[in-house]
Order: sequence, then C-alpha cells, then structure tokens
Amino acid sequence: MESPASPPNHDWHLREADEVARAHGVDTHLGLDLEEVQARAGRHGPNELPAAPPRSLGGLVAEQFKDLMIVVLIGAALLSGVLGDWVDTIVIVIIIVLNATIGVVQAWRADRALAALRKLAAAQAVVVRAGSTHKVAAHELVPGDVVLLEAGNQVPADLRLIEAAQLRVDESALTGESVTVAKQTAVPCGELHALGDRLNMAFKGTTATQGAGAGWSWRSVRPPNWARWRACWPKAAGSRRPCSAAWACSASGWPSRCWWSARLCSWWD
Repeated sequence: MESPASPPNHDWHLREADEVARAHGVDTHLGLDLEEVQARAGRHGPNELPAAPPRSLGGLVAEQFKDLMIVVLIGAALLSGVLGDWVDTIVIVIIIVLNATIGVVQAWRADRALAALRKLAAAQAVVVRAGSTHKVAAHELVPGDVVLLEAGNQVPADLRLIEAAQLRVDESALTGESVTVAKQTAVPCGELHALGDRLNMAFKGTTATQGAGAGWSWRSVRPPNWARWRACWPKAAGSRRPCSAAWACSASGWPSRCWWSARLCSWWD
C-alpha cells in the first residue's frame, strides 16, 4: 500500500520511472505480454472517448422539415387544400417530398463519407509487447503499454516518458503555446505543476516534432486532459457566458490549474 506522502495515482509525473514501471507491472524492454493486454483491455475498455451514435433514418427525415421554407410550404399546402385548390396542393406536396428525399440521400452519403474519413485518419501507435514492436490502432492501447514516439507521430495516449532523445512536442492544442516543448524523463521539482510544466509527460492529441522517445500509457478510459476540459463546457448550458463553464470545471477539481481558464473568462466577460 502506498504511503500517505506518496503522490496521488494520477500524478505520474511526480514519480520516478522505476516506480511507474512497478505500479503498472510492466518491463520496459519487454512490455506487456499479449494475455495481459487482453485482460487489461477487458478491464479498462478502449482508449477512446464515447462516440456519438449515428443518425437514424427517422432523424434524417425529421431534420428536413426543420427548415423555415419547408414549414412555409407545408402551410401553403394546407391552406390550398382548405380552399379546394387541389392542383396547387398536390404540386406543393410533391415539391416537399422531393426536397425531403434529396436531403435525406445527401445527408446519408455525407455521414458515410465522414465515417470513412474517420477510419482513414484513425491514429496509430507503435508499442512494445512481448519483447517485439507492434503497430496498433490508438484505441487498442491499454494502461501500461510501452509506446514508442518519433518525429511526426501524434501522441496516441497520455504518456509518462521513460526515454527522451532530443524529443520536442507541439502542445499548442492543449496549452496554446506555439513553441514546441523539449521533453525529459526527470521528475520536476515541487508538487504542483501546470500541464505545460510537466516535461516528463506527453499528452494525447499533441504531436512529436523532433527526436524520439518512449513512454507508458497510463490511462485509457479516463478522458485525456484536452477532452476533459472540452467536456466541461456543456455544464454551462443555459448561461449567457461560457465563463461559468470554467467555474463548473473548477468545482470538479481539475482545470483550476489550467493557465488559460482565467484568460478565457476575462476575454469573454
């Protein structure tokens, strides 16, 4: 059992690499064996955020009748029918049906094209498993996987770095900083660090721009940092100012450390 003085489970940047390895039960050079990978995948689930369900046929049809012009045409058809002008009524109804049919077909094709693009753009990761390297889809990563990085790779999961050879990462999507960050494996001084100061971590969604490195994937089901911030915004529903989302996030105990939460509030207010 951990001592009370040890950092919380999610503060892996405050732990030495050997301690992280013991906590994950993994060997740096061999990685996880395939049976353990399957067991952890069953316990933790895929390394991805829940996707929105695809739009149903009924939903696609209903969307076609939300347009103001279609509502006006429906009203015109009803009025023509009441006045006994059946020819105009039939013509307007035919126009409405054709418009709805074309709209449904176009929306269905767009959804299929978007799904195909998502498959093509799916992130890949190079991992060490059972002593050899494997290229897997990013959503197949499990906590404890040893992930290899090189220039041009997108970081497939939040990683605690164990190797960094002139590794620089573009974290602008997470912190807003346009300058790439030089990464290291040493534990930073102090206990409280903003995300941009956790130099021994690499976060999902950022991009390696130079050098090479390796790190442990330390979570899969729990949303990555940028996604957790984005998930806080719906909490401000009904508010005129999204700044209240920042307070909702702060109440949840996490993003109060984010350097740009106050910046967003001051800008919007």
